[in-house]
Amino acid sequence: MPHLTVVERDYVNLAHRFNSLGPGVKEHGVEDHGIDMDVADLYDEFAKTVPAYEWNGHRYPSLVDAVDAANFVLFFAPESNGEVAYRGFKERERQVGLPLVDLAESYRGVRYDFADLGKQLAAS
Repeated sequence: MPHLTVVERDYVNLAHRFNSLGPGVKEHGVEDHGIDMDVADLYDEFAKTVPAYEWNGHRYPSLVDAVDAANFVLFFAPESNGEVAYRGFKERERQVGLPLVDLAESYRGVRYDFADLGKQLAAS
């Protein structure tokens, strides 16, 4: 007999979960190329920049609007957020024992959102 596992799905709230950024990012952080990064403070910062989405008695950052969803991806990606890149290099530095954080130090304050990407395209 194959090994079977019972999995419970919350289909009633599936649309709510799709339309909001739940607490998992805040609690567990983000991962990029095997590097786990704590972003709880960035989650709270991002929540201030987008409308709130309320369901089940809780307020979460909304991802209903496509631009807000794109900004979520850009906000937590090391390629478009220097602070996330800095944290990634700091963690990799800890893992390998070599100085790496200097690679992202000068880009720590750099952040791009969807509007910034549009400006760059128009300027070129």
